[in-house]
Amino acid sequence: MANEIILASIGSLGDLNPFIAVALELEARGNSTILAVPEDQVESVRSAGLKAHAILPSNEVMNQELGMTSADVTRAMMDDINFVVENVMLKFLEFGVTALDDITSDAVGIVGTIMTLPAAIISEKRSIPYISAALQPMTLPTVYDAPRVPEYWMLASPRFGMTGRVWNRMWMPIIRAETKRRFAKTINSVREVHDLPRLRRAPLLEVEIDPVMTVAMYSSQLAPLQPDHPKDATQTGFATFDHEGGTQKPLDDELLNFLDAGEPPIVFSLGSFAVNLPGEFYPVSYNVAQELGERAVLLTGSATDLTSTSDILVREYAPYSQLFPKSKCVVHHGGVGTTGQAMRAGVPQLITPHLGDQWDNGARIKSLGLGDTLPANKYCLENAMSAIRNILSSADIAGKAAQVAENMRLENGAQSTAVAIETALHRA
Repeated sequence: MANEIILASIGSLGDLNPFIAVALELEARGNSTILAVPEDQVESVRSAGLKAHAILPSNEVMNQELGMTSADVTRAMMDDINFVVENVMLKFLEFGVTALDDITSDAVGIVGTIMTLPAAIISEKRSIPYISAALQPMTLPTVYDAPRVPEYWMLASPRFGMTGRVWNRMWMPIIRAETKRRFAKTINSVREVHDLPRLRRAPLLEVEIDPVMTVAMYSSQLAPLQPDHPKDATQTGFATFDHEGGTQKPLDDELLNFLDAGEPPIVFSLGSFAVNLPGEFYPVSYNVAQELGERAVLLTGSATDLTSTSDILVREYAPYSQLFPKSKCVVHHGGVGTTGQAMRAGVPQLITPHLGDQWDNGARIKSLGLGDTLPANKYCLENAMSAIRNILSSADIAGKAAQVAENMRLENGAQSTAVAIETALHRA
């Protein structure tokens, strides 16, 4: 595995797919890559024609360790974002560090996100050039445009201008100190095993080592770089890859025939994570489409009791990049991958955030005039009908969505990221 660029990710498909897209581009440019991912994603990566290595156990193993079902784990994550930090990222940190260490003897670079803690640790241990990748605005903190999530309720939004920035500068050291207090002990115990010094910086907010480059892998149309972002930061745009089991497929005949049979539908989706605990989202969405007299496609993931009709198609999965441009509106959870696909398609969005960066992405879509938000716990027939009706009747939202799509038309996030990685590693 000589001279390989390692791309490390431990998130959902919204985290994995951009790295698959970038790895495919790097390979096409003559580089050798390996994706370090959760065990459950290894086969998908290999199906895409790429090499993969597990740095996180399977969900089944982790659930057994926790003594919880998949539904219990999903619910716990939605109730408290720190659950995933404490019971997944930190609990299995030594597993990930050791597994990643096994494949880095000849690596020329490691690309990881702020959440992929093993990547920075092994990069530091082995003195391998590290590239910090931000897949969503929330993971590249700034006092100019602070994350808009419940956990950071104390931070001021951009509308407060200089006063807000001063306020945020006061709060950020406090947030960093508290984050370090909560999580540094476990991380330091792992670092000690690998002969590394104790943390100086706040984990999950800052990278412990200085990266050779920071790459913002989201569109400037969603959030541009800010003056207090790292000086070496490069913004490349969304790197997209649609797949089910690692293989990109065209729309099938059933879906194509449905789309051709009438008006563009509303698409309802909860991505690859929130779909594990959908609650009443799909039954409510089904009824919303019927009450509004709209055609709809429901992407439900696993099996559902809902059945298709002439105007409502119920499917487990469909490639967003091909389906969204043929829709009139997308109702979704707010994952950054889904958000970016809808932006690129030029369609209005209703975002129903459940946790984490979904709140921030939803707030940005609303402030940009591209749609609206409706928290998951308020997603009922009356509220959803009202929100969707307002979105569909707004010429302003439709116009802004179309303009953003036009602005993003020339973006090629995978190619730009691959070039940026090559350039950074060449300089290192």
